[in-house]
Amino acid sequence: MSPFLARLDRWLAVNRPAYHAGLMPGASEADIDELARDVGGDLPPLLRELFTWHNGQNGDNDGCLESLWFLMSTEDIAAAMEDMVWVKETQGFEDLWWGAGWVPFLANIYGDYVCVDLQGAFDGKPGQLIEFRSKAESRNILYPSLEAWLETFVIALETGMFEEAGEDYRPGCWDPVDDEAYEAFIAGRYPGYPIEACIPDSPDDIQDESFSDFVEKFHKEELVHAVDLDKLRAALRGTGLGNNVVDGAFDRLIEVRTHRKNTEEE
Repeated sequence: MSPFLARLDRWLAVNRPAYHAGLMPGASEADIDELARDVGGDLPPLLRELFTWHNGQNGDNDGCLESLWFLMSTEDIAAAMEDMVWVKETQGFEDLWWGAGWVPFLANIYGDYVCVDLQGAFDGKPGQLIEFRSKAESRNILYPSLEAWLETFVIALETGMFEEAGEDYRPGCWDPVDDEAYEAFIAGRYPGYPIEACIPDSPDDIQDESFSDFVEKFHKEELVHAVDLDKLRAALRGTGLGNNVVDGAFDRLIEVRTHRKNTEEE
C-alpha cells in the first residue's frame, strides 16, 4: 500500500472511527479491471490502490472524506460516467464541459466530482486532478496528480489543519480550520495551483493559442451537461447515499428554487 494511503487509514481509524468503520471493503481486481475497460485503458496505479483500499463508503455513512466530498466506489464511477453519456445522447446539452478521460473518484450531493484526468485537459498533464462543478463556468485543475492530493491531504490531517464541522452544521464532515491557510499550504507545495480554466462564451473570448488548442481538442462532441434533477436524484441514491441525505438536499434545493421564482415574479 502507498505509505500515504496507509497513513490516511491509520489517521481515520484513530480520529474518525465511525467514518472509517463505514468505508466499504476494497474492490476486487475484476471490478477495477472492468472500470479500466470502461475508460478505454488502464488506471493510474494509485487510483487502483485507492479502490483496493476501500471501494467507496456505506450508504448509511453520512460522513464525507474531505469537506463535502465522499468516496466513490467503482460502481458509483461507472454510473456517473454512464450518466454523462446518457445526457449527451438524449438531452443534447452542450454548454457544460466534461472532458473525455475524466474518471471521478470523489463526489458530492450536488452532482459535482473530483476527477483524475487521464488525457491532460487544458494543455495540462495526464493524471492531473480536475474539479467538475456542474453549475460553474470554469474547471479547476486542483493538483498535478492524485499523489499530490493524497500527500497534501494526509499531511494536513496529521498537522491539525482540519476539524469536524459540527453536528449542527454538517455532521460527519471535516473542513479546513482556516480556508486561507489551507489554500496557502497547497500553493506552497504546488505553486500555481489550483489552475482555473474558464469556459469561453464564444471563440472571440479565446485570447491565447494554448487555450484555442484546448478548445479544438475538446470539441463539443466530447462535452456534456449535468444531469437533470430527477436523474441526479436517482443517480445519487444509486451510489448508496442514505435517503435522508438525498431527500434533505433536494428539499432544500426546491425551497431555494421556489423562493427565487417567487421573488422574480414579484
